[in-house]
Amino acid sequence: MRNQLTYAGKFVAQSVSRHARHYTRDTGGNFTIIGAFSAIPLIGLLSLAIEVGNFHSVRTQHQSIADSAALSAALHYALDSRETTMETLAREVALVAGFNEDAVTAALAPSPNGGSDQVIRVTIDRDMPLFLAQAISSTASLRMHVDSFVALPIQ
Repeated sequence: MRNQLTYAGKFVAQSVSRHARHYTRDTGGNFTIIGAFSAIPLIGLLSLAIEVGNFHSVRTQHQSIADSAALSAALHYALDSRETTMETLAREVALVAGFNEDAVTAALAPSPNGGSDQVIRVTIDRDMPLFLAQAISSTASLRMHVDSFVALPIQ
């Protein structure tokens, strides 16, 4: 009986050893495992690249609208020199472009170059929703701030 147990033990040990060697040499599923673990960061990087590209595109559009509003306000200010009319006109330009009235401000400011001249400064502040980040958080947004300056007097 003892010989039979010894033989059975040796057989099991050899069988386990053989399967373990075969298992450690088998590389058939490695690509699947590596691909599964790599997919998560790749999807994250792809969504980040899309969000950054969208952010730069929207920022360019916002800057263009701020420039148009500042130029319109400066031209109107050169005609009648009233700040309230200047700000109203800048907000109307932004409203036509689809902005909320509260997102736009226009005011006389000192020159950003440090000179003694005054400029008209139009600022657009707006929360921009992040579309792909909403998979993680439903309130994902990024604050967009754009300034535009027009020097006075306009000739």
